[in-house]
Amino acid sequence: MSDRLLTVQEVADFLRLKRQTIYVMVMRRQIPHLKLSTGVLRFDPDEIRKFLEEKKQPACTTGG
Repeated sequence: MSDRLLTVQEVADFLRLKRQTIYVMVMRRQIPHLKLSTGVLRFDPDEIRKFLEEKKQPACTTGG
């Protein structure tokens, strides 16, 4: 785990998504997060990078 955890806003900025989208992803358990207390969410940057790697799709190539 990284020494510094990210806030919802920082993750939203990093992923170029709205804060509300991050909250929905948390609620659906689609993104790794830490719930420190009621209303306090944090994200491990290493886990977010790993999450992105797992979401990668191979590029389509056409024969030619």
